[in-house]
Amino acid sequence: MRITNIGVSIDLTQPVQEVVDIISVVLNHHPNRHQEILEAIDIKVCEALADLQKLKEPPSEETEGKADEIVT
Repeated sequence: MRITNIGVSIDLTQPVQEVVDIISVVLNHHPNRHQEILEAIDIKVCEALADLQKLKEPPSEETEGKADEIVT
């Protein structure tokens, strides 16, 4: 029998370990696709980190100057 769906219950007080465990379960069901899956996850994580970084950083003077040039 081939498993195509799983239900999970996770402990939100341990988010990192829970996500790692879920990734391990998925990888175990796709033994020939580990690299593909991990690279796709890496892209999504990097995008999320970049979005967080943008929220933390104030706009640079160079960016502000370009915005003024476009408006005028």
